[in-house]
Amino acid sequence: TKSKVKAKILALRIACHLQLEKLKTGKYPATLPGNLPLDPFSEKPFGYKILKNGFELSTANNKLGRDGKVLKFKFLKD
Repeated sequence: TKSKVKAKILALRIACHLQLEKLKTGKYPATLPGNLPLDPFSEKPFGYKILKNGFELSTANNKLGRDGKVLKFKFLKD
């Protein structure tokens, strides 16, 4: 759907911002900065989790698809 595509594009924009922050400071921020795009489903910030080898962004929507799963986007280093 259009909302899923929009969520993917916004997640990529956020990922670029987080990568730039890591280049500047050497680490990902502990929380998402407040000036980033919002989750198009809930109009709230994306979920954000720092992983051992990258980070994960997720939507806050619980109405996606028949199974109610959220969209998750993992950004991992090679």
